[in-house]
Amino acid sequence: MLFRSYVLSISPDYDLTEDIKKYIDFGIKSKTADMAIKAREKHWPEKMGMWYSHINYQINTKQPFGNVFLPDKVDTLFKNRGVFANYTESKTIATKNFHEIKVENVDIQKILSLWYNSSIFLSIFLSTGKKISDRYIRMLGIDHQNCLTLNADEIENSTKEEMLTFFDKIKYERFPPLKQQYSENKFHQIRYELDYLVLKAICVEEKEETLKNLHKWMKVKLTEEK
Repeated sequence: MLFRSYVLSISPDYDLTEDIKKYIDFGIKSKTADMAIKAREKHWPEKMGMWYSHINYQINTKQPFGNVFLPDKVDTLFKNRGVFANYTESKTIATKNFHEIKVENVDIQKILSLWYNSSIFLSIFLSTGKKISDRYIRMLGIDHQNCLTLNADEIENSTKEEMLTFFDKIKYERFPPLKQQYSENKFHQIRYELDYLVLKAICVEEKEETLKNLHKWMKVKLTEEK
């Protein structure tokens, strides 16, 4: 899916045009900017500029651009979620609800997207994620750093090529909720091929038996009532 979104980034030393002044004035009069104005008065250093330059400061200091994004928290039943990792072909800014994977190599970005959408990773996530409510679990950035992760540099070249070909084949698919991907349908075949390739990448020998047991476990896990 393609998304079009924009953010207004105003540098502290920018010579404000009339239309930008009207936009800023609207933010003040509508009280939309109240929290940002109060936050600047209490906590923001002068170098950040006025409240309307906060986004510009965040962009310049944090460089929140990436191509692979992982959600911060997820409904444990994945009721309305068909994928875990999201991939964008052009660099995109993440919100605070996502973790960015900072990798520049496009092939590795794609391979990691497959890893984070695989049943292998999702089973780890569902087993070890921190419970934050009856329905939601999350992994913090430090949890992802400490979690088992696919090392793309150690994958055999032939397997890498298979994974990249597979990624390009499915990248525009609109996936149904995860549970439905374990039923006998088009997406079950995609799910099977994805998981098989990931097991191949991490050199699991008993791939067929492993997938059978893993998919059985996932189907049960995705139907558990909380």
